[in-house]
Amino acid sequence: MSADSERLVRDFCATWRKKNLDAIMAFLSDECVHHNMPIKPLVGKTAVREFVADFISRWDTIEFEIQHLASGGDVVMTERIDRFARAGKSFELPVAGVFEIAHGRIVAWRDYWDLETWKARVVG
Repeated sequence: MSADSERLVRDFCATWRKKNLDAIMAFLSDECVHHNMPIKPLVGKTAVREFVADFISRWDTIEFEIQHLASGGDVVMTERIDRFARAGKSFELPVAGVFEIAHGRIVAWRDYWDLETWKARVVG
């Protein structure tokens, strides 16, 4: 299952570049939980969809570049550089992501990143 789970996560991360809400959401189960660790978790596909829709609308470009990936069973871990750009300004954010997979869908997605780094780069 690890190879299939790894491919799923690689494809999920690559899909963000397209900024296509339906394509991104197709990777997630109906009961998925998304937790950006500095903030409150989102429970259920509807809550995650609202967040993703708002998030992708704020950026001209989004890219998740996987630096390292490890998996075991139904868990895939990534070390990424997430890149964002808007209005001619861009920045990178180091992120560690943990994805739990069941029945070919992401059921849990946790991203670990530094809130102060985000604030300094986005709010400036």
